[in-house]
Amino acid sequence: MIPIVSTPASTDPDSKSRSVLFNLLTQMILKVQPVHAFKFVRDLASEECPYLNMRSSAIGLLRRLVVRAFNRSLQAEDDPFASRLLLEEYKPILFQSPILEKKEAGPESIDAQEMNRLVEILGFFYVLLARDKNNLTGVRDTKGTQELRDRIVGPLKAISSELESTSEDPSVLFSVRSISVSLERIEEMVSGIEDRSI
Repeated sequence: MIPIVSTPASTDPDSKSRSVLFNLLTQMILKVQPVHAFKFVRDLASEECPYLNMRSSAIGLLRRLVVRAFNRSLQAEDDPFASRLLLEEYKPILFQSPILEKKEAGPESIDAQEMNRLVEILGFFYVLLARDKNNLTGVRDTKGTQELRDRIVGPLKAISSELESTSEDPSVLFSVRSISVSLERIEEMVSGIEDRSI
């Protein structure tokens, strides 16, 4: 059922219908076992999914599943959303973007939906850093925080600064402002983690 619902949730021309269908999809995924939800969301977030709006929404759903995993009084040993498998499987998806890889030629070619996806990615990492205080996923490892700085934070700071002064697309500029706020929060969080490890 989940693959059947995911297509119209991405492609229905009516935005209200898409919202209703995505809410249905979300409820379906939240009801299955975490190991199955892990695979479903990974497929929706990856390039295997041809719909960029769904890939972006799937990262928001991933964040929600991570929050649920860490809200439980006892993390289940088999919950992949609170394990090192999370970043092993999702990092290649989260660190991949034509914007980060500078495949976009100039500000006029920047895809607003891809910018929204990057906003979701930053939101995911902030939540994971905040929730995973015992470093069950490895997100607080020295190597992990440095990779986050090198692969996402640094490039996005440079790109956002450039777009802020050159882009005339209101939706892109809105995403740039959201990205700037998220970057500040992540940098503050990472700096605090690094200070405590000294």
